[in-house]
Amino acid sequence: MKKIILLFLGWRIFLFLPPIFSQIFFSFRTGFEYTHLTYFLSDKTSILSNFLLYPFANFDGVHYLLIAAKGYTVNAGFFPLFPLSIHIATLPFKDILSFDPKQYFIAITLVSLYFIASLTVFYKLVKLDYKENVAIWSIIFLLIFPTSFFYASIYSESLFLLLSLAAFYFARKKRWLVAGIFGVLLSATRLVGIFILPAILYEYFNFRKPFNSDSY
Repeated sequence: MKKIILLFLGWRIFLFLPPIFSQIFFSFRTGFEYTHLTYFLSDKTSILSNFLLYPFANFDGVHYLLIAAKGYTVNAGFFPLFPLSIHIATLPFKDILSFDPKQYFIAITLVSLYFIASLTVFYKLVKLDYKENVAIWSIIFLLIFPTSFFYASIYSESLFLLLSLAAFYFARKKRWLVAGIFGVLLSATRLVGIFILPAILYEYFNFRKPFNSDSY
């Protein structure tokens, strides 16, 4: 677990480099201001206008924060579980508004926790068949994949990854009810989550056992 946390922290710190680079060399594309978090900030001096923060809530992140605060007054194409988790986490704060710094940091914390949990489950899943060094390298390759930054953004990807890995893990452990519950939650996160069903059914009817990995 310590290795996973250290890898996550190193990856998360590294992700501040692209915003620094883009701030120096690029400007935001004209005509797409509505995808930018700062476009929705009533207080333009808010801490969220900082270039190290707002990139992690642009595009879909804007919609998820709006839904979490106000419900489906915007695009209903976004599935409910992820914004609902943000909404529940912000309940202790009375009258919290969309794009409030508290809402942003709670959402970022949730995303980070989901992803750390995903890495942990991924590690355990790989360890069912391979040795520890293979599991650790699998995590490293996941972290350095070019699109892994989505798991640090206020998107549903981190939650979706966690639920899908958990469904596969518990299916491999023959805990079908638990795997099914994660599958149901997965389908409430993104539309493609429904395609976990054939995979779980395949595992159920084949009863595949972990193989001997001594040669790996």
